[in-house]
Amino acid sequence: MCLEQGASIIHQEYAIQVNYKGDVYVHAKVGFGIDREKWAAFVYFPFMNLHLNSGKYNTPFSAEVFYRKGKRDKWYIPYLSLNADIYKDKVIPTLRIKYRLIR
Repeated sequence: MCLEQGASIIHQEYAIQVNYKGDVYVHAKVGFGIDREKWAAFVYFPFMNLHLNSGKYNTPFSAEVFYRKGKRDKWYIPYLSLNADIYKDKVIPTLRIKYRLIR
């Protein structure tokens, strides 16, 4: 689930993410890129990545590519996201399914 705000080149997102292990993360990030009707690509400044299960957080750089099918303003239509969190010693790619709650 995520809350998004943005213009055609700036993207701001607040999200709650649950992975297959049951870990819950809260994300707060802002970045810049290109936003088209079905595709978007953004690079994010170091963002807050809070792990709720442990209470710890980190601040990686991130890059993300979105694919949206159907109407962008319908909250119940999911969209895909290929994300890469960039740390000092590693890059973690992630495939996500997102639902936009508020735009």
